[in-house]
This record gives sequence, C-alpha cells and structure tokens, in this order.
Amino acid sequence: MNWTELRVKLREQFGRTFSFYNDKYKSGKRRIKIGTYYPYKFLSYIKEIAPELDVKIYVPHPGAEPLVTIHYNK
Repeated sequence: MNWTELRVKLREQFGRTFSFYNDKYKSGKRRIKIGTYYPYKFLSYIKEIAPELDVKIYVPHPGAEPLVTIHYNK
C-alpha cells in the first residue's frame, strides 16, 4: 500500500489526530514519520491493514514522544 492510500485510511480512522513528515535517504529509500498521541494504536492499525509495510516505533531520544515510522523502498 502506498502512502497516499494509507494516509486516507488513517484520516478516516483517526481524523486529524496526527501529523507526518516525509523525507528520503540518499539511497532513495523513503521514510514517513508520524507523530501522534496514540503511536501504538497507529502501529497496530497499520500492521492490520497493510502487513507488507516496514512499520516501527521510533523514539528520537530518551524522554521524547515515540513516533511511528514507515520505510518504503521506492
């Protein structure tokens, strides 16, 4: 599932309770960071509807709010 399709499903399920940031590594791999108050709900929902995605919880530094990250190969 690509990000455009997934973003629509997340908005339908969670409304405007999240923000996201897109970036791309030099290798061409694309990363989406999702900031929300419910990272574990997002993680389980994404894994449920798109199990093929590389989805993880990322904590930038100790004490920081966890983020949900998705890595795409393209």
